[in-house]
Amino acid sequence: MTEPFAILRVKKIKSIAAISAMNRHWFRTQNTFNSIEKKQKFNRVLKGSGDVLNDFREVIEAKGIKKFRKNGVLTLEFVATFSPEYIYQNTKSELKEDANKRVNLWLKNTMSWIDKTFGENCTSIIYHGDESTPHIHFVVTPLKKNKNGQYGLCAKDITGGKQKLRALQDSYHNEVKGCGLKRGIRRKTPKSHQSLSHFYSSIYHIEEKLLEKGLTSSEQSSKVNVFKAGIDKLLQLKDTENLSLLNKMKLIIRQLIKNNQNLKIELESYKQSGIVRR
Repeated sequence: MTEPFAILRVKKIKSIAAISAMNRHWFRTQNTFNSIEKKQKFNRVLKGSGDVLNDFREVIEAKGIKKFRKNGVLTLEFVATFSPEYIYQNTKSELKEDANKRVNLWLKNTMSWIDKTFGENCTSIIYHGDESTPHIHFVVTPLKKNKNGQYGLCAKDITGGKQKLRALQDSYHNEVKGCGLKRGIRRKTPKSHQSLSHFYSSIYHIEEKLLEKGLTSSEQSSKVNVFKAGIDKLLQLKDTENLSLLNKMKLIIRQLIKNNQNLKIELESYKQSGIVRR
């Protein structure tokens, strides 16, 4: 069996609308196709008030930050998890006998790493136990004090360049390697991550864009689903072991990601034509 890997991903959040969309995803106030409803009782807030946007606003206000740079990074969303082999036997339907012990050890070490690495800059953490592989999301607001003692935001100090990103991966692995998790493979060139999670992320970004461009209200945005037919097909195929069906699933994902990219281009053209509300 393949040895399990520690997984750490980060995404830049550049608008209040995107933070709101993230909040809805975290707390399942919108449809989440890879969430198992009966397992949502296992989700729990590990840090923060239970409202990501409120936590962000509180720390910004406390530090006296009143203006943001145009197109600047407001906050960073991290996802920490592990490859399925860490808790599953040969398939995702058969858990190892010590699966709970493994998850608890990983969670303890991960929380310790977050605290040591980001301290008060980490304002919100949630554990999701309602998907096939448990994971946590956490938000880091990149606070930086200047020589005058005033605070601003500077994501480059955390994620600026390949070296800093690699250092984060190394640091995280050093904290969780005692769990039996390997570090992710270092790549000389980036590789497209075309998995179900990447596909879901694509849908999530579309919602952000719709809000940012004013094409839908915040109340209606969670109901917008431009990939409904594709999602239905994926739900039918995602747990199959049939090779031909898995290949079909990969084709669907690639097409949906392409659709997502095309929609982004369309939205930009609307903006340039002056159709979009400001």
